[in-house]
Amino acid sequence: MPSPPCYVLRAMTERPILFSGPMVRALLEGRKTQTRRVVTWQPPEWVGEIATGRYHPTKTDRDGEEYPGSEIFGAYDDQGEWGCRCPWAPGDLLYVRETFVDGVVPKYRADYPDDQTEIIVGNNEHLPVWGVAWKPSIHMPKAAARIWLRVTDVRVERLQEITDEDAIAEGVTEFGGQFKGAYHAGDHMSGVSARECFARLWDSLNAKRGYGWDVNPWVWAITFSRATRTEEPEK
Repeated sequence: MPSPPCYVLRAMTERPILFSGPMVRALLEGRKTQTRRVVTWQPPEWVGEIATGRYHPTKTDRDGEEYPGSEIFGAYDDQGEWGCRCPWAPGDLLYVRETFVDGVVPKYRADYPDDQTEIIVGNNEHLPVWGVAWKPSIHMPKAAARIWLRVTDVRVERLQEITDEDAIAEGVTEFGGQFKGAYHAGDHMSGVSARECFARLWDSLNAKRGYGWDVNPWVWAITFSRATRTEEPEK
């Protein structure tokens, strides 16, 4: 069972995080300062109130004796019956992995929306965007990353707890008097509120994985700001 949280100064950690092209554009435009990611190990329904912070998870030695493990950042319930490590923590620097092309000067798919048909590569060679051998974001090395983010806050919550303000921080924008998502290029999916628009967009990405809006899964709500790799974490 987790022991009470213990807050200490920690070393800054660099971690990767994946974003789609439209979301990368929202980052570059300063419209996106939050992201929600499904908690991999969903807490059972019977757990008590859940908090987020640093704690020492309980370990068991070969003799069955319990002892506090190394400190981690994550979520835990007030009864100490459930706990889960979070991949991201306040102070971490995140480098954004996005679809790209290797080269002396890397090219990024997010810079070429659907209405832009050509890309210049190599010795001023013009190629159709669809004809470029784009590499998936998961394969982007840290050296090719152009966007760095500093995590300023992480909390765990149910997906449906998102507010209109949070949905806008996720990249949802007003479009023609309604709201437009930032996940898909040319996406004009709209709803009566920013929150509803986010819900539809969430389903387009997560419903098939079993984590749709109606399921209301627990998620990590991560808030960040633009940063540079040399930036030190706040004390």
